[in-house]
Amino acid sequence: MSGLSQLEDCHCEKTCQVNGLIYRDKDSWVEDDHCRNCTCKGGAVECRRMSCPPLECPPDALPVHVDGQCCKVCRAKCIYGGKVLAEGQRILTKSCRECRNGVLVKVTEACPPLNCSEEDHVLPENQCCSVCRGHNFCAEGHRCGENSECKNWNTKATCECKNGYLSVQGDSAYCEDIDECAAKMHYCHANTVCVNLPGSYRCDCVTGYVRVDDFSCTEHDECGSGQHGCDENAICTNTIRGHSCTCKPGYVGNGTLCRAFCEEGCRYGGTCVAPNKCLCPSGFTGSHCEKDIDECAEGIIECHNHSRCVNLPGWYHCECRSGFHDNGSYSPSGESCVGKQSSAQPFLAVVFSLPSSPCAWCSQATGGFLSISGESGLAGEHHWPLQSRFSSSRFQQSGRRTRRVLCRPGLLVFHISLSSQFYF
Repeated sequence: MSGLSQLEDCHCEKTCQVNGLIYRDKDSWVEDDHCRNCTCKGGAVECRRMSCPPLECPPDALPVHVDGQCCKVCRAKCIYGGKVLAEGQRILTKSCRECRNGVLVKVTEACPPLNCSEEDHVLPENQCCSVCRGHNFCAEGHRCGENSECKNWNTKATCECKNGYLSVQGDSAYCEDIDECAAKMHYCHANTVCVNLPGSYRCDCVTGYVRVDDFSCTEHDECGSGQHGCDENAICTNTIRGHSCTCKPGYVGNGTLCRAFCEEGCRYGGTCVAPNKCLCPSGFTGSHCEKDIDECAEGIIECHNHSRCVNLPGWYHCECRSGFHDNGSYSPSGESCVGKQSSAQPFLAVVFSLPSSPCAWCSQATGGFLSISGESGLAGEHHWPLQSRFSSSRFQQSGRRTRRVLCRPGLLVFHISLSSQFYF
């Protein structure tokens, strides 16, 4: 029983395995390669870069990196011709010399061959051997801290602090987090609390408030509660004083009213029903209603064998064939074409295109254009069903009377004598 009681007092411990080594919970070690202090916590490894103390070197020394140490140490400097060299730096005179323990020592090693033209040779700072233009100095092991980044220049590499970090004692190889909240370097507005983060910060809403954007909060969520007047094609955004409405991409308006926008418009009375999408009137097609449907060529219309199909803008006409004439009933399919052609005056079709009102513009089969004014007896006061018949009393004209008027949504077709002169 004593053995069991001892087992009851035991507990399982999560360990950490790093590079083949086992560390127990709460064990700590130093990673030499990365200069970090690491600890095993509940089976997970947590590491932090070692904090280097302030370094104050005497006048005859400079702070430098030394192999096997994470923090810079003071080493004697060298002076040659007024130029100051730190430990390990080189200068090219008649021969190459390197600063070691405050003394310039001659270096006899040969420079490696370069795979570039001589005009692209560049001599790096504090070095004796040239490199090719665009050389990656950072790849040579230039050491920068975890909060700084190595940046290549034409003749050297430097360390620069990441955004949200500041160099320690002017050395950008070591950078520490800026507390934007404590330093008042934030943009958190009213009803928020600034929270510092590594290299950044965030603005949390005060309890009871809802977020407007990354920096602002408001007391009422008018968008979420539906207490707004935004159009269904608009985006509602909470603001500190209420809300704002902005039309979605592809729509125009003030936000409370948004309509679809077609960049090239909709022709022949078409309607823009969605961004760059037109609803075309009968007889027209195309992305912008720019194409007339040839009812004759498409085989949509079958005219009587005594007539032939003639395509018109947005419509068609069954014209009596040579040797036939209309008997006066003017059937749309040409069934009224009978007998032999008489000496009756030939007729011409005039098509009126009405994109937005019963009386707007008309196009003649010969390519001319006529307009119906607002003072016309037809303007804006009639609603005509398909193929309504009209008497010539609606028009003032000289010469022969108008023989037939056909009406369909968006178009009027008048058949008049070629010798007629007519006015609206």
